[in-house]
Amino acid sequence: MSELLYFLGFFATFGLYDAWFASRLPIHMFQILWRLGWRHNRPDFWPEEGVKHWMRDEWEMWVALAFRGPWWMPIGELLICPHCLHYHMAFWISLLLALGSGDWWLVPICTFTWPGVIRMFSSIK
Repeated sequence: MSELLYFLGFFATFGLYDAWFASRLPIHMFQILWRLGWRHNRPDFWPEEGVKHWMRDEWEMWVALAFRGPWWMPIGELLICPHCLHYHMAFWISLLLALGSGDWWLVPICTFTWPGVIRMFSSIK
């Protein structure tokens, strides 16, 4: 059973990683936040022209500049850094699997093996 969980978690992590870094998913998520009026407690948080027609590089530059401060800078870095987000995805997904199955060895093994294996098969570098 634990081998099945390992592979299910692996493919879930790979799918999320690929969706986040190989598509426009994060841009669409921020467009939704923009339309809902989320401001991060700053009136000048969003660019004046809005976020309607952003490309990936424009979004990454904006995240790097907009998420400032001791609490927000790590979150901004996590959103645009493939290696950082990948380890966090692996940790949290393996933790959920361990909570459901009771196989606590999944957390360290999956956290440190999934990112390396997925990087071998992924075009995202």
